[in-house]
Amino acid sequence: MWYNPLVSAILRSPLHPLMSGAYVIVTFTGRRSGAMYSTPVQYRREGDTLAFVTRRSRLWWRNLQGGAPVTLWLEGRSVAAAAEVLTDPDEAVAAEIRRIYAPLFTAERAAALAPESVVVTLALGRF
Repeated sequence: MWYNPLVSAILRSPLHPLMSGAYVIVTFTGRRSGAMYSTPVQYRREGDTLAFVTRRSRLWWRNLQGGAPVTLWLEGRSVAAAAEVLTDPDEAVAAEIRRIYAPLFTAERAAALAPESVVVTLALGRF
């Protein structure tokens, strides 16, 4: 996305409080390439767990499967986390979408998005 570098720059700057409550930078290692990648994502926090939704067609999330270790740039500091990815069944993905985005998403909207979405959870301080 064209705006990812802008969001990342703001999150890494002294201006990060403008976006830190909604966005985090996820840094991970490519499974095949071994290269490091970083991308900002919009998240929802519940205690020591962050969650976000991304489209299945954006294949980068596959690098986060199986408890992959990641580094987050969260609220102006680096934090270690472990990632898990929920891809199916669609009912489970829909329930998580609804929980993450409640009360903004109806059950019907979450169910419509589920077939094209995955839910990623990031457990802070674990890997």
